[in-house]
Amino acid sequence: MRRTEDDQRFMNMAIAQAAMAAALDEVPVGAIVVKDGEVLASAHNLRQTNADPTAHAEILAIRQAAEKLGTWYLVGCTLYVTLEPCPMCAGALVNARIDRLVYGATDPKAGAVRSLYAICEDSRLNHRIEVTPGVLAGPCSRILSDFFSRLRSKSNNEHENRQPTHDAHENNEIQQTNETRQTDETRQTNETRQTDETRQTDETKQTDGAEQKNETEQKTAES
Repeated sequence: MRRTEDDQRFMNMAIAQAAMAAALDEVPVGAIVVKDGEVLASAHNLRQTNADPTAHAEILAIRQAAEKLGTWYLVGCTLYVTLEPCPMCAGALVNARIDRLVYGATDPKAGAVRSLYAICEDSRLNHRIEVTPGVLAGPCSRILSDFFSRLRSKSNNEHENRQPTHDAHENNEIQQTNETRQTDETRQTNETRQTDETRQTDETKQTDGAEQKNETEQKTAES
């Protein structure tokens, strides 16, 4: 009973870390490293903030704990994390010789502890970890689902806000095309009118010339 109560207490601390990640628009995963009832490290995802693909909550917590203990050898430590670790983090737990892993929500797409792989309990490796899954799985899952729901809503709103601008741009292009077409039609009409006027002028000149020639011929004949 005591262990269950401690697991829930420390997992709540990890959930608080996950909430800090969500406030930074990071995927809300939090982790705690505990030894002999003492919290050695607390961390949350900082992958976007640090532009670091390895900055998962588990990795950051392991680094903090190792620095505090002055050794990479984390024997006797338990890591609490809100989401089932990925292959990278599960491998890091094995390499750090963590004694026990407690996680909340399962990760069917990337989980490497029970869902896709069993890295922490693989008998072929030189260290195996005691695994306790599903502690406060409901709250751990909820903070993730709320985060991604908010992210989708934000994306949809941004798309809707961009749409009128896009439509206005299209309308301006159509209007410019119509104005260009009208200008071209007007230019063609003016050119046609000028051609007709030139043709009429030439015909008038030819007619006047013919009349003058006839008059001259008549006068010559009379003389």
